[in-house]
Amino acid sequence: MAEFYEFHDSILEGMEHLDGKLVLRFRAYLHLQPEDQGEDAWTGWVQRIEVTLDDPVVELPFLHYPVQIYEGSLKAAHIDARPEDIVGDEIPASLRSACNVEICIFGQGCNGEEYKDMVVQGASAAITFKGEPKFVEKWRHTESIEPTDGKIMGIGEYDFGLPDLATNKKYMERFGQKSKRTAGSSAELGAKSAPDPAQNDDF
Repeated sequence: MAEFYEFHDSILEGMEHLDGKLVLRFRAYLHLQPEDQGEDAWTGWVQRIEVTLDDPVVELPFLHYPVQIYEGSLKAAHIDARPEDIVGDEIPASLRSACNVEICIFGQGCNGEEYKDMVVQGASAAITFKGEPKFVEKWRHTESIEPTDGKIMGIGEYDFGLPDLATNKKYMERFGQKSKRTAGSSAELGAKSAPDPAQNDDF
């Protein structure tokens, strides 16, 4: 099972220099994806994490926090993590260390701060977990349609309420339970069905 933190839908809650290191504090969106399902089945979780960089250099830092992240990437000369957790330029949930790191975050700070790309570079990076993940959503792809504009759209199901991470992992290995909530196109899911991690008052 692939486990990684998506920059998109995560929130950068703050950034702090401590003893020559830089600590990035995220309310991160954790994506769990079974190996045999590909992108057809996954669940989303919210968890607070800290990414600490040594010898940091920051370009265009945000002035106001929290920052809603719209895009981001983690690139490094070497990443020590489970291979299955290294998906694109996202943050592997099993990240133990990385060297010659560059983290790019495109987003908007609160108080109407303009959109910008912040770039952070460091000699190394490591992740610290701050609390347990909280369940947000489950997605199961059911079919694809091709509208008149030629763009493929996924149709699937959201299911809310799996109680904890351990239960979810067992469930995702089977992935046989029928969803309790069905939605239409991916655009409709994003607009109507998917809970916003930023609005999770219990977290």
